[in-house]
Amino acid sequence: MINNKFIPNSFQVPNAVVDDLMRDLKDVEFRCYISLIRKTTGWNKESDYVSVSQFMEITGKGKTAIIAAMKNLQQFGLVIEV
Repeated sequence: MINNKFIPNSFQVPNAVVDDLMRDLKDVEFRCYISLIRKTTGWNKESDYVSVSQFMEITGKGKTAIIAAMKNLQQFGLVIEV
């Protein structure tokens, strides 16, 4: 049985994120990228400032891991500015 709390409030994730990026990104990078998608396109925004502390709260990862992940996402061309 599907838990209905996951259906009404949702955001779209591009197929390429699952098809291509999921296997190539490390756990914390993937969590940060999904969080960034949620914070931007999930709220119909093209961009947003998301602080390290927000990423820490959302992903459950530490500051050093978040900073490294965001730098890697920038190198992959997925994030414009860290």
